[in-house]
Amino acid sequence: RDGAGGGVAGAGALATGVANLAWNPGNRDFPRVSASHTYENDRVEQAVDGRLSFTRYSRNRWTAYGSPDAEDWLEVDFGEPRAVGRVELYLYGDGRGVAAPRRYRIEAWNGATWVAAAERARTPSRPTAWALNVVEMEPVETARVRVVFTHDGELRSGLTELRVFE
Repeated sequence: RDGAGGGVAGAGALATGVANLAWNPGNRDFPRVSASHTYENDRVEQAVDGRLSFTRYSRNRWTAYGSPDAEDWLEVDFGEPRAVGRVELYLYGDGRGVAAPRRYRIEAWNGATWVAAAERARTPSRPTAWALNVVEMEPVETARVRVVFTHDGELRSGLTELRVFE
């Protein structure tokens, strides 16, 4: 996939033409991204701007650095129900205060509450920073999806891009 080797890459779709449902170049109302906590020097919108950056000093990322909580979430609101079956996380770590989470889970909004996604496969099996992490799940129709990160001790989670596909 583009950008997985490092540096900066971008696009709202893969080479196969499959649309990234989370992509927002910054000029549309939806999809809309939000988080339970965002470090003051990061911008949550950069988690879905189509740019991948695995450089230590990149400013194109979202992190929960500074969060007092053991868990934080990152949510994408599509504005209307969409079929979701795959989530890609390009997890970020800086070797200091931000690292891959201890674990994470994908949840979908059913109109009243958050429900854990029924996972088919996860690669790699343990969250890995500076890498593509993929969750294949039973397809679900939802207007909102989120990733709930359980931080690794005092370290906080972060990513350079979140992608969502049918």
